[in-house]
Order: sequence, then C-alpha cells, then structure tokens
Amino acid sequence: MGVLNRIGGALLALGLAIAVIIGFQTPTGRRFWDGIWQAGETVVDYIRDQATRLGGTPIAGNPWAAIGVAALLFLLVLMFVPGLRQGRGFAVLAVVFTIVGFILYNPSVISG
Repeated sequence: MGVLNRIGGALLALGLAIAVIIGFQTPTGRRFWDGIWQAGETVVDYIRDQATRLGGTPIAGNPWAAIGVAALLFLLVLMFVPGLRQGRGFAVLAVVFTIVGFILYNPSVISG
C-alpha cells in the first residue's frame, strides 16, 4: 500500500505542477507572477539601500560588500529560523542567498 500511496502522491504533485505552470501562461497568471517578481525586487532594493546607508559603500559593483551583506542576511535567517539549519533547508537557503548576493552585486539582472 505504501508504494501506491507514493505513486499517487507523485502523480498528484505532477498534476498540480502542470496546472500551476499552465496557469502562469494566462494573462492573470502572468500578472500574478509579475507581482511576485516585483515584490522580490522591491525587497532586494530595500535591503541594498539600507546596507548602503549603514556602511556608506555602494553595494552594486562591489563584490565584497555584496558577499558580506548576503552572508550577514544568511546568518540572521539561520539564527532566527532554527528549522532551516539541517538538511535540505540549509542547502536551499545557501542557494537563495548566493542569488541575493549576485543580485546585490549586479542589480541590472532583475531591473532590466
């Protein structure tokens, strides 16, 4: 029975993923995705602006400043969300903050 439950769960997850991907192709889905993208861009811009105000050093174009800010944010999230310290959560978090560091270094990647 356990094998059938896993196969059924995998098919359900696959069907849900296909429905979500197809849904993002509609005008409403594109608007939704654009809103999420814009919200993420706003958060990263805010973090970059606050870090610049604190240190007086522009983050864009300065790899050490971008790495430092991303590493600091990574450590703060690990400190305040203990569930992400083990397993897959840690790896996903490391990838996410590597991307954040790259975006802080080169903000033109997301702003067009």
